[in-house]
Amino acid sequence: MILRLLLPILLIQIAFSQDKEKGFVRLLALGENPTMKFKTINGRRVEQPPVPGSIPPRALSVSGFAGAVAAVPFQLGRFAPWVEVVDRTLPLQLSAGEKKWAKVGAPTVPKLAVFVHDRALKKMTWDKPKLFEFAETLKAYPNESIRVINLTTAPVIVRLGEEASVEVKAGKSRIFKEKDGAKVEDTVALIGVKMSNGRVNRIYKSDIDLYKNQRLTIFLYLGDRELTKNRVYVKILSEPTRRRGISYAVFCLK
Repeated sequence: MILRLLLPILLIQIAFSQDKEKGFVRLLALGENPTMKFKTINGRRVEQPPVPGSIPPRALSVSGFAGAVAAVPFQLGRFAPWVEVVDRTLPLQLSAGEKKWAKVGAPTVPKLAVFVHDRALKKMTWDKPKLFEFAETLKAYPNESIRVINLTTAPVIVRLGEEASVEVKAGKSRIFKEKDGAKVEDTVALIGVKMSNGRVNRIYKSDIDLYKNQRLTIFLYLGDRELTKNRVYVKILSEPTRRRGISYAVFCLK
């Protein structure tokens, strides 16, 4: 009798334990496209496919993916579509076909996963990228704010409008709100790289088009090639996104 009374309660507890909350993540790779190579075939110049590892996978499958398609399109310099996963408490395995490519931490909150070349490797390759993760919630990154993400190896100094300058350390991010100089349709950004001798070299100065109910991220990252590996690139991506992001190659660290 007691077992018959407790059975419905046990079944409800089991059902609740199996009811996982979904998670959300989106992916971004930042770097340079490889130099195009051509080969003459029957008197015609034919573009050759990229060398393996010189570009990220063009599509990725995500473990626990809750969508209807098998893979997510993935391209340098562009946000991939939001990925919904069935359980936000589990880390995510990203794969290119049958090959495991990278892991992302559990999306306990909506997050952005940014991939760049791992400069600790003797030979940089997209087969072993370096990962940075950032919260994408409206609380952490609210509307009408500007986020600066520093993916270089040196601190950067950021000043918006007439407000005080702020340092953003390597590998970190900083949110700028209206009180910090992020004003809708009226923001001037000044960014400099802090050198090892303490000197700040300006790399970027321009008006920033921040609109109402929009979020905007300024990414700073390094080049991938031997001749550009110390060059800082600036890429600006907004939400809702423009048709194309804005990119600049602006300064060399050495």
